[in-house]
Amino acid sequence: MILNKENRSYPRMKINFKIDYTKKGDAETIHSKTHDISATGVSFISESILATGDSVSLKILLEELGISIKAQAVVIRSWNENNLVITSVQFSDIDYHDFIRLLDYSLAFQAE
Repeated sequence: MILNKENRSYPRMKINFKIDYTKKGDAETIHSKTHDISATGVSFISESILATGDSVSLKILLEELGISIKAQAVVIRSWNENNLVITSVQFSDIDYHDFIRLLDYSLAFQAE
């Protein structure tokens, strides 16, 4: 399902991929799931509220392809929703080919 209630330039796709994230300065990698994804970033379930502007390292797992996409991102916002903490980040550094793979896979996954 493609979400565009907010009249966004880049609609979000409600997709659940496995994602690992590490907040800059932390040693612990946290395993979670995405909430949704767009052309500029991703939202995921986080263990706690992350501060706007925090840097995070991401690894999005595309299991059916047997690959993972690595990216750097910056926290845009973090909020509570239905007893979950959701964090939205904007990509700040992602390989172009990985980015295209991620969007293509997301669109194909969405079509299933």
